[in-house]
Amino acid sequence: MTRRFGRWAALSLLTVATLSGPARATAPGSARWLVRVDFAPLVALPPGADTAAARARLLKAVDGAAHGAEALGGQVLGRFHRVFPGLAVALPAGVDPAALRALPGVAAVSRATRLTPAAIGDTALIGVDDAVAAWGYTGDGVDVAVIDTGLDYLHPALGGADDPAAYAGNDPTRIDDAAAPFPTEGVAGGWDFSGADGASPDPDPFPDGDLSDPGALAHHGTAVTGALLAVAPEARLFALKVFAAGAATTTSDRVIAALEWASDPNGDEQLDDALDVVLLALGGEPDADDAWAPTPLREAIAGLVS
Repeated sequence: MTRRFGRWAALSLLTVATLSGPARATAPGSARWLVRVDFAPLVALPPGADTAAARARLLKAVDGAAHGAEALGGQVLGRFHRVFPGLAVALPAGVDPAALRALPGVAAVSRATRLTPAAIGDTALIGVDDAVAAWGYTGDGVDVAVIDTGLDYLHPALGGADDPAAYAGNDPTRIDDAAAPFPTEGVAGGWDFSGADGASPDPDPFPDGDLSDPGALAHHGTAVTGALLAVAPEARLFALKVFAAGAATTTSDRVIAALEWASDPNGDEQLDDALDVVLLALGGEPDADDAWAPTPLREAIAGLVS
């Protein structure tokens, strides 16, 4: 298995707890938890390891934890194995999360936290023009995942025609609509891990919400990408949307789901097509008891950049 994770870069990181997967609606009063099983994720396997055998053992452990969580009345929201070894679970009110920790093969349990879009700085403050002129880097040959509110791939800055008819006819849940097909020349691929309602993932990472409002948070991902393109104008972009329509926050489970996708875009479990750079212009809640404690999201990021 060829791995490229030594080339991974997190341009703007956050330090928060998490959980993930294709998001699903949860019952009122339920809390979301990340359950880590006692196995290494695929990104942590050493070169030459029997990937297929390790994956089979890991998936068996994740399945066992999932069945145990369901027996407790929990709802499994997602299962992971590439960058985080475990699953996301919603527990109904009154169920002690210690019961999850007591399940066979479970190593740790942590609560999900919320993430918010971070402020966008001025690229002039980091000397972008001077750096590009001195080093000549353009981003050519570099694949970048933008994990954010989605990308407006109809915008001229991203190669779109800025056609009102395309905006009017675009169905942000489909990639085969005639008005605005996706992928495009400017955005090579992606996925929506939240959907407009926060619980309905779909293949189109176009921002949900009213884009006619220039102050809407739905523009955040596109604006962040504008700053990225000032640094690397020839980078190939992939949009990984993790915010619902009008949402000021997302949950870290969607971010881990996006990291799983970015580690293996074609889904063949080889990880040799992993994207080169992940842009996370997000902020969030630290652990209430220990702001520096290891968390699933930190583990996922650490595995990718090691």
